[in-house]
Amino acid sequence: MPLTEHQRAALHLMAAHGFGPVAFGTLAPLGPPEAMLRAEPREVELRLAGNRGSSKAAEAWYQARSAFLDGNDARIAGSMALLDRGARLWIRGDEDYPAALQDLRSAPIAVMASGPRLVEALARPCIAIVGTREPTDYGVRQARAVASGLARAGVTVVSGAAHGIDETAHLAALAAGGMTVAVLGVPLGTQDDTVSTRARVTANGGCLTEMFPEHDQHAGSFPQRNRLISALARAVILVQGDHESGTRHTAEFALEQKRLLMAIPGSVEDPNSHVPHLYISRGATLVTGAADVLTALKLPVPADLAVAAPAGPPPTPEGLTEVQERMFTALARAGAPVHMDDVALAAGVAPAVASRELLELELRGLCRRSAGGAYECSR
Repeated sequence: MPLTEHQRAALHLMAAHGFGPVAFGTLAPLGPPEAMLRAEPREVELRLAGNRGSSKAAEAWYQARSAFLDGNDARIAGSMALLDRGARLWIRGDEDYPAALQDLRSAPIAVMASGPRLVEALARPCIAIVGTREPTDYGVRQARAVASGLARAGVTVVSGAAHGIDETAHLAALAAGGMTVAVLGVPLGTQDDTVSTRARVTANGGCLTEMFPEHDQHAGSFPQRNRLISALARAVILVQGDHESGTRHTAEFALEQKRLLMAIPGSVEDPNSHVPHLYISRGATLVTGAADVLTALKLPVPADLAVAAPAGPPPTPEGLTEVQERMFTALARAGAPVHMDDVALAAGVAPAVASRELLELELRGLCRRSAGGAYECSR
């Protein structure tokens, strides 16, 4: 099917290197993409003049304008081929453009989408689960459990289709009979190691991307797409990530976009716990399961996810220091044997301090060590 003038204009602006979302927003008062490309050059230059990189944006606009008016679509042939094969083009300002992206100052000029149920998936409450490409078994188990629980609750799980936590979250949501959306850092149709996962996601949700075949692929494409992952979601859950992890980009975007930031804690000895613990210390909501997420967002919690209210911890014994009180309370609330690192994290103390104080509590008969080395309250 031939492209409309509106679609052609948007694709020419997308393909114009140097003309990005900010320039598009600046010219938005001129009308839709086709009106932008028919505007008087002097007016365009004046409007762009206040932007950083205005000369580059103006030059890119001239190139797009010339190709559009001359009917020279060779430069957008790759995108046209994808649309011929069934991909959809959602253009900023149009009714079908994702509402969650419309208000971003850096909202893409257009996104390309695939998946017969993508609109349905985005209409549900969306929650993002992100993390490292090299998770531990613990990280995989936690991501799988939370994604599965959210999917059973009717939530759409959003992630980035990368190996590791992203892929685990997508597949767990699908296995639970739910829906999931992948935000890609590559164009649709790109062949890579996640292509089979993307095919499964497309059938039960969908994929979208702001990267088009005409764009240069670079490492910055992935941090850039992370702002879309967080923007589509009501909450972002951090599972694992070391100090160099791109998960931090998503966390920062979530804070900037005023999304609820949540994190699953891990062992203090595991480098992959760096990002979740960093943001927990900065106020991110600690997550122990899908029910925590649903409750925080005031969404219904299915009966199979609901946790019976505990009877409450026993009274704190007299004569304990403040640190010992916090550790005793952490043990009492756990209700089961827990590792020393987890007690330290819950009490907000260093592992060395936790080791010393647990010994003191043990000597006083307030806790005991199990055969596996974990600790539990003895009252």
